Amino acid sequence: MTLQRNRRKLAGSVHKDEVFSYQDLRNGIMVGATYDNCTFKSCKMNSLRMEASLFIRCHFEDCDLQHANMMAKFQDCSFLKCNLDNVNLVTAILERTLFEDCRMEYAALSRATMVGGGIVDTALHGAYMDMAGAEGVDFSGSNLWGAVLPMSCAIFVGNKFDHRQLHLLLGLVSKSLLSGDDAQRISLIADPRMVKMVDRLTRVPVDATTGVA
Repeated sequence: MTLQRNRRKLAGSVHKDEVFSYQDLRNGIMVGATYDNCTFKSCKMNSLRMEASLFIRCHFEDCDLQHANMMAKFQDCSFLKCNLDNVNLVTAILERTLFEDCRMEYAALSRATMVGGGIVDTALHGAYMDMAGAEGVDFSGSNLWGAVLPMSCAIFVGNKFDHRQLHLLLGLVSKSLLSGDDAQRISLIADPRMVKMVDRLTRVPVDATTGVA
């Protein structure tokens, strides 16, 4: 079925068990719509408005969703190899939804709620990750460098991160002005390879004789 002919009039529409391929939905209005078990493949969805919509068991693959307004509810959905740069997911509800091998640079997830699923092997540079809550979320393999993370439990507690992500964080902590024995303790824990990477990224010179920044 084609949606692009009516892309400005999709508000409130209901679709089930449909496949939408290579459709141009840019600047469309999909407000208050419901999509159940639908597939979107290689669709242009830039700046698409999806506020207050419900997506159940939907799959998005190789879609361009840059600047889309996705303040919606997603249940058991998946996004594979999609471009979601600058997407608006503010207050969105993401239940058992997986983003894999995507781009989400400068995406806004402020006050969003994510339960299960994950954001895996995805570029999150500059993304606003100050979510209202996240539980059982897998962030493995995602580039969090430059992402805005809250100093709270909303992101870190109960969620999965890989070795590289955690030790990059430790490397950053080791560059702060720590008192007492804290600096030594962290240096013993942090992976030296990740500390050197942080040195390069932050341009902190390392003493060639001691190896200490």
